[in-house]
Amino acid sequence: GLSAAYYLLQEGHACTIFDKNAEPGGMLRYGVPEAELPRSVLDAEIDLIRNLGAVFEMNTALGAQITLDALQEQHDAIILAIGEINPDGMLTLPVAIAKNGIQIDRETFETNLPGVFAGGGAVHPGKMAVRSAAHGKSMALSVDQFLRYGVVSKGSDQFNLRLRKMDQQELNQYIDDQKKLHNISAGPELFTPQLDKKAPSPEAVHLEAGRCLHCGCLKTDSCKLRRYAEIYKANAQNYKGSKRQYVKTRTDHPLVIFEEGKCIQCGLCIRITEKAGETYGLTFLGRGFDIEVGVPLNESLGRGLEKTAAACVAACPTGAISLK
Repeated sequence: GLSAAYYLLQEGHACTIFDKNAEPGGMLRYGVPEAELPRSVLDAEIDLIRNLGAVFEMNTALGAQITLDALQEQHDAIILAIGEINPDGMLTLPVAIAKNGIQIDRETFETNLPGVFAGGGAVHPGKMAVRSAAHGKSMALSVDQFLRYGVVSKGSDQFNLRLRKMDQQELNQYIDDQKKLHNISAGPELFTPQLDKKAPSPEAVHLEAGRCLHCGCLKTDSCKLRRYAEIYKANAQNYKGSKRQYVKTRTDHPLVIFEEGKCIQCGLCIRITEKAGETYGLTFLGRGFDIEVGVPLNESLGRGLEKTAAACVAACPTGAISLK
């Protein structure tokens, strides 16, 4: 609920938050020990929402101090972020109830009642806090559409792939590559993070952030392969072949990296280096299904892209070649 209000307020919508408790925060305040989440941190985050203009109505429980019918009369849209519920005990609520919680459209978070949305633990018990917060953002997008246009449109599914599970040898190689690329000095403790019961110092926060392996794609917003996969409804699970091994990332260039595993052998970078007259440039190596893009004569990436590194980064449709 707080997450939804945060995003809706930034879109210019007035928000009133009704809470059955004396203080806002839900399970983050009443379900997480203070040793793990200091209340000063939580209060500071909530103050950001309050300063955006949110109105808080505390000690107001749905069904006791206020009814859903009354909320519908007083407000243009409603978000039910009421935490985990007992479906059998919610039969008096006029929204449709599913097996585990409130029944919603999974894409828009709409219930069977116009202008009433639901998310978080109310629709799926056991949601992690970060996922409930993500639900809040998604609900805010739907509510914003509803308030502006009267309807909520279902957007096209964004094409996503996860980094698959690696065997130990691949994982060691991947971690080694990422540590070198991002100057990460963390050791074995990378695999066994420990929760410090005390709030970390600013220095410790920076140190922890510096251990990030940057597993995400460097071209998430402009990957052409992703865009066309969405247009043509591609599904990576339709045709399952042999497991592709992790390919070592090339970092032997002062400005760019080359993630060979993302290369689709389109040949754009090869044409660019040819046209620019690179001494070595890039070329196709091998034949058939084993073909790959690389620098001829086993030269370094730095020798292959002496003049055209930036141009190749701009042209690469998948982010296989990207800036460091």
